[in-house]
Amino acid sequence: MSDCEVISHLYEEQGLDFVNLLDGMFACALYDKETERLIAFRDHVGICSLYIGWGASGEVWISSELKAIHDQCAMFQTF
Repeated sequence: MSDCEVISHLYEEQGLDFVNLLDGMFACALYDKETERLIAFRDHVGICSLYIGWGASGEVWISSELKAIHDQCAMFQTF
């Protein structure tokens, strides 16, 4: 089972509290089709960066590297 599969199963079993069970360095995004909710999360210490950006037309971009969204976004920030 891959890391991604573990995260999705934890979310299904624990809900949003699954993040408190994770340990290590990570930055991830998870989309819940049933609730149409996008969940972005990163490690508690903040070792892995996570960026959110907004395009000129209102679209939302999330990436662990700023260079991946820099050209597509009118505005962005770290979280």
